[in-house]
Amino acid sequence: MAMSEVPRSRDSCTSENDWQTKITTIVKSIRQLTTFLANQVEASTIAIRLFVLAAHITGECEDMTYNLYIQALSVYEDSIECDSQAQLQAIALIIATLNGEKGFGVDKRDTFITKAA
Repeated sequence: MAMSEVPRSRDSCTSENDWQTKITTIVKSIRQLTTFLANQVEASTIAIRLFVLAAHITGECEDMTYNLYIQALSVYEDSIECDSQAQLQAIALIIATLNGEKGFGVDKRDTFITKAA
C-alpha cells in the first residue's frame, strides 16, 4: 500500500457510529478496571487519578465525562482517609481538572459543587 493510499482521518476508516461505539467500549473497560482497582486492590488514590484522567480525555462526551468525575468523587468520599495528605491531594486534583473542563452546562457544574461540598 502506497503512502497516498493510507487513510488520512478516522472518518475515512470508519463511520461516526462505529467510532463512538469503540470509544464507549474502551471507556467502559477503563471504568470497570479502575473501579476494581479502587474496591478490590484498595488503591483509591491511583483510582481517583485514573478516573480524572479518563474524564479529561473524554471531555467532548459530556455524559461519559460527568459519570467518570462522579466516580472519582465517590472514591474520594468512600476510600480516602479524612484529614490526610492524600485527601487534600485528591480533591485538589479533581478541582483542578474540573476547572479546565469547558463542556459542562450550569446544571452539571451545580451538581458537582453540591456533591463536593
